[in-house]
Amino acid sequence: MKKTATPEEKEISTPEKIATVLRKRDFLNEVVEQSGIKKKDAKPVVETMLALLGDAIARGDELNLPPFGKLKINREKHLDNADIYICKLRRRRVIDGSAS
Repeated sequence: MKKTATPEEKEISTPEKIATVLRKRDFLNEVVEQSGIKKKDAKPVVETMLALLGDAIARGDELNLPPFGKLKINREKHLDNADIYICKLRRRRVIDGSAS
């Protein structure tokens, strides 16, 4: 017999916010704004970091990078023109600016 979700369970599993796309340009601007460093200094660091993260995922490495979280690859599929990775990301929940 299939168990149906209670209203509380449905409410928890439903996203409260519509996801947006964070582009590299916007990410770089956020890094510059929050760190206070110059864009010309931040750009090579951000690009290198993104390349290293991509390489680690492609190798199948598990990432443990606080406060980003812990990323584990569940499945991968290799196509002619792309590789697809299904990942699980676990992050600490932050309430009122402190980790819980």
